[in-house]
Parts: sequence; C-alpha cells; structure tokens
Amino acid sequence: MNPNNPTEDELTEWAFSEKEWPDQNWDLFLVWHGRFDWYIRLAEDYTCPKRQFFIDLLYYVVGYSFKKTEVDTDALLLRLVKEAQNVKSKEVRIWRHKIKLLKSGDLVFIQEEWWSEPSSAT
Repeated sequence: MNPNNPTEDELTEWAFSEKEWPDQNWDLFLVWHGRFDWYIRLAEDYTCPKRQFFIDLLYYVVGYSFKKTEVDTDALLLRLVKEAQNVKSKEVRIWRHKIKLLKSGDLVFIQEEWWSEPSSAT
C-alpha cells in the first residue's frame, strides 16, 4: 500500500486489520488525501476495529484546517457537513454538530477544547 495515496480497498483492509499505522504521518497523509466520505463511513461502522482512529481523524481534519492558511476552512467545513448529512452514530453526529456551531459562529475554534464533547448534538 502507498500510505500517502491508499485506495478505498486498501484503507478498508487496514481499518479491519491488526496492522499498525503504515507510516508515522499516516493521519496527515489521509487528511491530504481528502476522502472524508470514506473516513465518515469507517467512523460510523461499529464493527470497524479502528473506528476510534477515524473518529479522531475527523476531528484532526477540522483542527488541521484551522492551523493551515492554505486550506479554505469555510469550504472544507461546508463539505464535511454535507458529507456527514445522514450520519447515525452519536460520535459522528457530535462532530458534525460542532462543525455546524463553528460555521454559525456559535463556537470559536480553540485547539485545546476542540476534542471535548458538547452536552448535546443534533
């Protein structure tokens, strides 16, 4: 597998394996790869052994967008909300809700607080 450009099959195979990260920058490569629909699907799959990795990756994507000036954060947040439109898992719904709060201005992005869970999600 090419860690900085995995196919959907390779990513899924890794997600359901016992294998360690294929590269120390695996999470960053996946952010750059930008297949958020795959990441959301795997974060929602309760049978996926690496489900928590993908939930964490979704948070990392948003945090990364706020740190990098070359990323159009507004466009990315809009894309993520759209791609997560029909999510069912509580953890991914909370993530989506927090993005909506960021977009509306009801939540200010603070790196240290980004990972904490709000009291409710819609």
